[in-house]
Amino acid sequence: MPMSRMNNGRLGKHLGSLAFILACLLPTGTPAQYTEIESSFKRLSPAEQANLRELIAEPVPANAMYESLRRQFTAKSMAAVRLGDARAREAVLEQAARRLPDAVWKMDLGAILLARGEVEQGNRWRALALQSAPDPQVRVLYMAFVTVDLARQLDDTGSTQMLREVREDVKNQTATVRGNGQVLQLRRALVHGALAESMLAQRASQHDTAIRAAREAEDHARSAWGLLPNMMDPNRPLLAADIGLAVSRRLEAQRAARRYEDAERTLNEYVQLSSSFELSPELMADLYLRAAEIRFDRRVFSDVIELAKKSDAVLLKLGADAMHPARIERSRVMLSAWLGQGLTREASAALDQLDELAGDDESLKRRASLPLERGLVYMATEREVEASVLFMELADRAEQMYGTEHYFAAQSRGLQGVALWRADSKASRDEAIPLLRSAMHHMMSPANAEYVEKIGLRLDLRNRITEAYLDAASQTDDGAGLAALQVADWIQTGVVREAVEDAAARSAAANPALAHLVRRDQELRNESRALRKYLDGTGGAIDSLLPALAKKSRNRIDELEQQRGELQSRIKVQFPEYEQVVRPRPAGMADVAERLASDEALVALLPTDRAVFVWAVASDGRSVFHRADLSRFELSQLVRRLRRTLDFNEMGDRVAPFDKSAAIDLYARLLAPLEPVLKDKNHLIIASSGALAEIPFGVLITKPETGVDGATPWLIRQAAVSHQPSISAWLALRRTSRAMVGQEPLMAWGDPTFARDRSSSLSKPPLAPVIRATASAGAVSSPLVRRGVFVKRAASFFSLDDTAAAARYGEIPPLPETRDELRAIAAALGANAAADLKLGAEATRESVLAASQSGALARKRVVAFATHGLMAGDLPHLSQPALAMAATGKENREPLAPLLTLDDVMSLKLNADWVLLSACNTAASDGSSAEALSGLARGFFYAGARSLLATYWAVESESAMLLTTTTFAHYVANPSTRKSESLRRAMLETMARPGFEHPAFWAAYALVGDGGR
Repeated sequence: MPMSRMNNGRLGKHLGSLAFILACLLPTGTPAQYTEIESSFKRLSPAEQANLRELIAEPVPANAMYESLRRQFTAKSMAAVRLGDARAREAVLEQAARRLPDAVWKMDLGAILLARGEVEQGNRWRALALQSAPDPQVRVLYMAFVTVDLARQLDDTGSTQMLREVREDVKNQTATVRGNGQVLQLRRALVHGALAESMLAQRASQHDTAIRAAREAEDHARSAWGLLPNMMDPNRPLLAADIGLAVSRRLEAQRAARRYEDAERTLNEYVQLSSSFELSPELMADLYLRAAEIRFDRRVFSDVIELAKKSDAVLLKLGADAMHPARIERSRVMLSAWLGQGLTREASAALDQLDELAGDDESLKRRASLPLERGLVYMATEREVEASVLFMELADRAEQMYGTEHYFAAQSRGLQGVALWRADSKASRDEAIPLLRSAMHHMMSPANAEYVEKIGLRLDLRNRITEAYLDAASQTDDGAGLAALQVADWIQTGVVREAVEDAAARSAAANPALAHLVRRDQELRNESRALRKYLDGTGGAIDSLLPALAKKSRNRIDELEQQRGELQSRIKVQFPEYEQVVRPRPAGMADVAERLASDEALVALLPTDRAVFVWAVASDGRSVFHRADLSRFELSQLVRRLRRTLDFNEMGDRVAPFDKSAAIDLYARLLAPLEPVLKDKNHLIIASSGALAEIPFGVLITKPETGVDGATPWLIRQAAVSHQPSISAWLALRRTSRAMVGQEPLMAWGDPTFARDRSSSLSKPPLAPVIRATASAGAVSSPLVRRGVFVKRAASFFSLDDTAAAARYGEIPPLPETRDELRAIAAALGANAAADLKLGAEATRESVLAASQSGALARKRVVAFATHGLMAGDLPHLSQPALAMAATGKENREPLAPLLTLDDVMSLKLNADWVLLSACNTAASDGSSAEALSGLARGFFYAGARSLLATYWAVESESAMLLTTTTFAHYVANPSTRKSESLRRAMLETMARPGFEHPAFWAAYALVGDGGR
């Protein structure tokens, strides 16, 4: 397989059908659960297997009559099918195709050759089969087979034309055929025609059509199965395979559409098929492998090992030796999983075993070369020079297959640069620098945006290349370190880019001219993406692409990207606001400095495995770049220490003493070197990622000793702080011309009624007693009472059954205390609480959308949501960030109906200075939540908000109310003051209140976005 081995096999964004099947089987389960699946498959007994192999081994007489030959070859072929022995079946088919005139042998042999990548020979045998088809029904069936072949070979025009012919022929013949046999052939033709239609539709990203066509294929196959006269009919295995193909195609289409729960149910159907149809051991092996690949994709590496071993064990029972290509593939998957876990010793031992088995056999050595995995093992075992040679060969092959600018080619060159950089000689480092620069340039190209995902090892490899590049930049004196700010921005921007881009495209429908351009751009993007998947082996392509097909695909991609470039240029000129939000270009120093006020500084921090890279920029052009020797592990430990003494969920029933030493250490190692730029700045704009996105920088302590007045030197005393999902997102806000801010003060939704009969929708319990810390920010003796928090995720809180999920929506903890907060904010802003607050059962998604459609929302300066924030995957079918709103009864039919999703947010029409997400916990410490915050923030920015106020942890009610009301009161009373300064003043006032000195009370809110006025 030319290049898929180089790029985590078929472990890219879009896997083949069976990989997607098992992506969705047990999203929160363990490999042990596959034992039940295994036991549900029908197996051949040892005696049955022995009899079948004996039948295959029987010699075929040279002078046998036609009928005798046909019966013998048929029996041998069916025996090989039941055993799952592809080699044996190919040998039988080749003999039969040469000795018998029947078309079926040629057709089946052609199929095997095509599956192996021998396209020319496979097409030749298929053409001979068509010529020798014995009757019209068989011929139309063979035409359907060829229709699928053409779709796989990217001949969409030929496939579409032949599909029309197949359906027309079936229609014409249906009225005249007699007997089940002829009807069965026509039904099978419809099966494979529908399979081809599904493939073509998926390639065009027409997901509904692809899924519908796959269902039609299955319906036709089941209908044909019903025509079988008895259990011994020779068509039985063929129809069983047709049904399996149809279900597998549906699963692939569902996965491409990201309908994971639908696919899970489909897979359960597939497993249940085993009670009616015999599924071969080879299919079982493939199922285990696809399950392992999906676990790998999702970075659940421990599961991957067990599943790959189970797959390998089935192949072993089928008689495949350890160097069989299929078993090498299982070894490769296990190697990747060990590398993902950092288990280099296990990976190295597995490679040694393969090398010993290959011996001096050059063909076996090539088969077991596994250059990507081997190179990573060598790099981890101080064999960097050998690794660099492997990565160089990998890059050469990638460039030949994909072109120099493709992500995988850039990744391979980057890894070559990493290995040379780590070899740590002057010569190797001099060679590494241009490789790393070129790799970063191409990886950051908009054409490669879809590859910036957390899939398998891709994130790890990207981080390694980025870190080596930044290391190199930090050791040069040509300004490369400062210029590398664009790299940090690129990494931070890529996290939620596609979700925001697609949501923005949907909301563009309100502007017909923009909608037309965006729709065409997406069509071109989808076609280009499908071709790239085909080339890199992640879209179900044949393993060995002919050079002509690869060239044809690359030429078409070039045409599509040229057309996209022209379209995007028109969008950029005609609709700059859209372009800045959905496709912000990585920001450079000059871009940042131009948008800063004289008393502002921007700080960007990028954690990597071995260090944190930090930049600071001021409006006058002063800038600093430094490398902090703080590994990702050390950083996470420091952040963890802080979170344990800030987050009420972490502290349990007591307020723990704040970890001042961690706060001092973080400031000293990260920000102290920036003081030449930060000195005398009143507003710090922080763009951070990873663990650093989980803490408010205002709690960092600028020096070990306390002030003259005994006050702790918190950073927030020195300057206001605002946080950014990325530099480019902040720049987009600063660049966008400010529309008229809403003139009315507030509209807010709070305390949604998750259970429709909940009494809190009618009456509110009194506030719980407030537990305060001592003046020294130490522990308190009384139990802590905190605001209700939604902390459970879909895996543990919701059943994957829709009905149960809807019923348990009412179990989300209510938030009655948020009513007081919203009423206090309304009073501070001078709002009409009766008209502007939507509480309890009124706090619905529909009321939010109605307020937007009526224009009421666009008239508000402050928009507030006091409810729980959800991330993709928190609920079944939820694929984007969302806010939990009041239940209306629709959730009994549509479990996601109560949610205000990112799509909804992007459709809102706002002119708001603030959007407040109180009690949302969207910046919680589970790591991935930063993505939800980033997605929601950019969604609200696109809708027309300029800043977002969200919580880092579950807040205590009285201090939260004091903090938010004081912030908004200061904002109203000081028309020329920045929003970030209003929040800073509120923090200082809150910490000055007896009992609220501990930062858990005053530092919970993050201002995301434009902190200016």
